Amino acid sequence: MKGLTGKKEFVRRSFASIAGSYDPLNTLLSFGLNKWWRRQAVKALAPPEGGLVLDVCAGTMGLGKELLRSAGQLRVVALDFALEMLARGMKRTKDPSLIPVLGDAERLPFREDTFDRVIVGFGIRNLADPQQGVKELFRVLKGEGRLVILEFGKPTLVIFKDLYRWYLSRFIPWAGGLISRQKEVYRYLHDSIMAFLEQEELMEMMKRAGFLQIHSRQLTWGITNLYIGEKPPVGFSPS
Repeated sequence: MKGLTGKKEFVRRSFASIAGSYDPLNTLLSFGLNKWWRRQAVKALAPPEGGLVLDVCAGTMGLGKELLRSAGQLRVVALDFALEMLARGMKRTKDPSLIPVLGDAERLPFREDTFDRVIVGFGIRNLADPQQGVKELFRVLKGEGRLVILEFGKPTLVIFKDLYRWYLSRFIPWAGGLISRQKEVYRYLHDSIMAFLEQEELMEMMKRAGFLQIHSRQLTWGITNLYIGEKPPVGFSPS
């Protein structure tokens, strides 16, 4: 990958190539924890009754479907830049409240102050320019709205940390490559997690974008992290 454009195209092609096996492999390789992680993210988001939610880097729309299962009368816009992933997700739902949109997370095709809530599941680390992506999330979120980011982390518990890194660097590329025939994509999973920001760095990025009341929470000993931030109300002026 060369530069920001190179990474963006690599990620798009990678996800397009594994769209058919993406969901069953995620469940298999996470031992089913991916479903629990999504439920925790939706719970943290606390979407309002009848609200409009944006799911960015939506993939096959697993988070969007969980949102509709968990909250009443929502409308969910699911945005991703890999058409193959969105198409795969649409095959499994006919709910008109889940609206797929093909688009770039770093240049969201929406007006500012559009959404009551915004959520990103395992997508921030795949952006060519994460800071620009977070700025866009802030722009399209309404005042007093909430952002939740669910992203892979780096466990710190000594014994578990070593086992996890072996599993991530050795087993997942082998198993994922064997089933999907795209070993490079699952090797990228390891590389992107290890190269991604620490918790404090991502929270600082959210702060620079304008979010307040930022905090994070580890899930499953730090395999994944939840990041929550609030957009200040219209007219807010920091003291």
